[in-house]
Amino acid sequence: MIDRRPQGRAVLCGNVVAPDALLLPWSDPAAQWGLGVFETIAVRAAAPQHVDDHLRRLSAAALRLGVPVSSGPRA
Repeated sequence: MIDRRPQGRAVLCGNVVAPDALLLPWSDPAAQWGLGVFETIAVRAAAPQHVDDHLRRLSAAALRLGVPVSSGPRA
């Protein structure tokens, strides 16, 4: 049997929140069409690594697909 419970922390606008606080409105293209850009970032000792490189890759992928990127606060 596969355990599909989420692992890790829920983060919203740079703040750790309860997972139930992460709501996706139906008007969001990700909800309607599955549109999104995903990037993986290494984390060591609770600190994200190579953040600027990560954000450049994420922004470039979003631009290619026409997906808007939030400019929310960074930790």
